[in-house]
Amino acid sequence: MVTSPPAIPTTTKDRVLIIGATGFIGKFVAEASLTSEHPTCLLVRPGPLVPSKDAIVKTFQDKGAIVIHVSDHPY
Repeated sequence: MVTSPPAIPTTTKDRVLIIGATGFIGKFVAEASLTSEHPTCLLVRPGPLVPSKDAIVKTFQDKGAIVIHVSDHPY
């Protein structure tokens, strides 16, 4: 017997993960995701950011984005 997967409720917003949210296109993608009220996570490199990029990350955080700091090292 084959069963179909459960239907996803239409009121649930999909989660969004954005890599490169401080870049030219990434800023627009992050803004659109947050404006659409999707739970939004941003992958950001650790360490000091350029002040303009730091301001972008803080702005998105204020709008509800979850910032995840990742390492460039494989382990």
